[in-house]
Amino acid sequence: MRRHGHSPALAIVALASGGRLGILIPPSLILVIYAIYLVIYAIYTEQSFGQVFVAAIVPGLLAVAGDVLVVNLNARLAP
Repeated sequence: MRRHGHSPALAIVALASGGRLGILIPPSLILVIYAIYLVIYAIYTEQSFGQVFVAAIVPGLLAVAGDVLVVNLNARLAP
């Protein structure tokens, strides 16, 4: 990123954000363990598997969209 003219602060923030979101993207061992916990939770609370997974995925997708928006705006406003 620095080679393409982006600031070091933007590079650090983008890498940190990617590391935080990396556990949500397959194939991740943490994602598999998380899915097992969601199945156990759905069985224990007698909820729909689909609803439980959607409730877990939507916040992750919102976090990805927010990160993309912030990095994109930062790159355009302060190249």
